[in-house]
Amino acid sequence: MPSSSVGNNYSPAIFINTNNGAAYLYLISGLHFAHVIAGLPFLILFLWTARKRMKEPVSVLVYFSDPEKKLKLRLLTIYWHFLDILWIYLVRFLWIYSMIT
Repeated sequence: MPSSSVGNNYSPAIFINTNNGAAYLYLISGLHFAHVIAGLPFLILFLWTARKRMKEPVSVLVYFSDPEKKLKLRLLTIYWHFLDILWIYLVRFLWIYSMIT
């Protein structure tokens, strides 16, 4: 049975000292994890405060009409989307780089 080229490149044993690509993957994964952990308290605090103050639809409109609350929500969404997009880009880049070399 013929094997595919993808199957030949797959190795379940990827360690930090395997090659530079593996070392970068571990480094980037660790940095991503650190940024997610660093952002979670801010997200939880915003969610807790918002749920505490928003009991009926009018309070939701009043809560989000405050420029400070809008800015906090906007900064949180930018932070999380930046992490997502950066992670997707880096994984794709390292995957393509590993296919080339």
